[in-house]
Amino acid sequence: MLIFGTRGVTTTRSRGDFHCPQCGDTRNYLQKGVRKFVTLYFIPLFPMKTMGEYVECQACRGTYHPDVLNYDPQAAREQMRTHFCETLKQVMVQVLLADERVHDAEIETVRNLFRKVSGQELGEDELRAEIRSAEASPDRTLEELNRMAAMLGDDSKETIIKAALLVASSDGEIDANERELIQHVAGAIQMSPAHMRGVLAEMHDERETDPAHARQHGMMN
Repeated sequence: MLIFGTRGVTTTRSRGDFHCPQCGDTRNYLQKGVRKFVTLYFIPLFPMKTMGEYVECQACRGTYHPDVLNYDPQAAREQMRTHFCETLKQVMVQVLLADERVHDAEIETVRNLFRKVSGQELGEDELRAEIRSAEASPDRTLEELNRMAAMLGDDSKETIIKAALLVASSDGEIDANERELIQHVAGAIQMSPAHMRGVLAEMHDERETDPAHARQHGMMN
């Protein structure tokens, strides 16, 4: 009696290096395909349709969709950095608008901080356009912070809060509206109250040890 059947047969289609999401580094991979075969006495004879493909990391043995091979970690980091800088700019502009008065000192602080973080100049016309956009969509920034909160490390969160505080204090004082907005920003990026107190204490210590630096950034009353 002849025994016919079908079964999937896995073969290696390519190999190389890729960025493994689980290992978080460059690893060797095998790209494998699974194809259905007609079998005779459990021996595969005739190939049928392809059932699927996957990429297997040779270090952790994790398996992924073949699209993982298109991932460029350097390009992803650059994209994230650009996104972070744009969102930081939006945060600073919202703080600038919070007390309903736009001071030259605040504008200069925004431009200086953006240059320091991004390495790029923020032209006055571009900043004015960002201010108009923020006035038209006041909730946009907090919504964006909520979306990216899980991707932010502690250093990035501190950069956002410190920048917000520096802009708020650059006109000589931080008013109630600015404080409330900064608290909302801290909540949106999931910064704990203890972490927030730590940032405030650090900035206070910097002000005490370097008054000239504090005056330069508008932190002195």
